[in-house]
Amino acid sequence: SKENRRLFSPAFIERYQKFLKPHSVIHLKTDNFKLYEYAKSVSQACGLKILYSTDDLYMETNVDADLSIQTAYEKMFRSKGIPICYLCVSI
Repeated sequence: SKENRRLFSPAFIERYQKFLKPHSVIHLKTDNFKLYEYAKSVSQACGLKILYSTDDLYMETNVDADLSIQTAYEKMFRSKGIPICYLCVSI
């Protein structure tokens, strides 16, 4: 199914847990709100610790310097009024 190909599917989370060290961190930046909500839901269901979550990263005032770097795609979507969502979880 399409869900099993998503990088935040339960199947992929299980794979990550096999090769990542405990407490490794996974970052997701996306313009797709549904994908962000899905990833957050799967993370919670799989027992991952959500370290940071926002549905509009660049409206936050305390954004880490590394996260404030915008890709060309992020700039394009933001210019169209589409926010960038961000999720940071620990395995």
